[in-house]
Amino acid sequence: MKNLLNSPKRKGYFLAALSAVAVSNVYIFSKAALRETDLITFGFFWFLMAFSFNFIYTVATQKLKLYLTFTAKELIVLGAIGVFEMSAAYLFFRGVNVIENPTIVSFLDNCTPLFVTVLGVIVLRDKFTRFEIFGMVLAIVGAFLVSYSGTFTLRGLFIYGSQYAVMAAILASIGITLAKRQIKAYDPAILSLNRTIFLVSLFLILMLTLHKSFSISLRSFTFVSIGSFAGPFLAAVLQYNAFKYIEASKAMIIQSTRSFFVLMASLLFFGLFPLAHQLVGGIISITGVMIIALGSTWLNSWKRNK
Repeated sequence: MKNLLNSPKRKGYFLAALSAVAVSNVYIFSKAALRETDLITFGFFWFLMAFSFNFIYTVATQKLKLYLTFTAKELIVLGAIGVFEMSAAYLFFRGVNVIENPTIVSFLDNCTPLFVTVLGVIVLRDKFTRFEIFGMVLAIVGAFLVSYSGTFTLRGLFIYGSQYAVMAAILASIGITLAKRQIKAYDPAILSLNRTIFLVSLFLILMLTLHKSFSISLRSFTFVSIGSFAGPFLAAVLQYNAFKYIEASKAMIIQSTRSFFVLMASLLFFGLFPLAHQLVGGIISITGVMIIALGSTWLNSWKRNK
């Protein structure tokens, strides 16, 4: 294992792969909990647990004191990242709540690398090739097929809830791009803790404003505890650490493989399988994302062997 991770890129790929496995649990356990619990109550307990895990980790690693070293500008940027990720997470769980099959949400979530790549060109001055442009087209076509309802009418063209998943992907890509740009200024543990602070605050305000109950069944709380440990804590820390070693777009392509873990788990736990066109769309979108992430490598390899 030590030899396998002897290069920064390999270490980044390994961390991104572990993050993909961890985050696949989010779709399953959040859906299981949301079947029994109101969205706002679920969100509060989900991110309260996530905050607790992150806080304990940050204190244990003596990184909490890093907050005291930030300049005013760095705190503003940290707040901006938190706002985008908070909005993305809220919309994501709205999508999970209303879309029956969590696999569909995971397929639509694969739009994130597309937006990360586009923003990388604009903000981070990344460059992409014609192969990557082709990958973007595939990702868009795949997302269309996944969200297609099966009826070709203007009103019912897309399944309800797909708009939340796509909007979440857009906002998440902005947060990821900001985090990648500032990753040298912020420790991954701080970025992960910051995200949960914003989210638990949001859902606490919603709980108090909407007069929601703070009671939750033991079964739902168990789902929430497992899912919040795997996703908002473990996957987030692994993802931010992966950004230290590889490009954000490449980390996201590896994470897109989570869809297959979600598909198998959805079939096992809920007896749900995507429709034929949704499965095809999911495969097309993942293929597109792979081309986006690996287009430059393939092109350079082809030129060398020509």
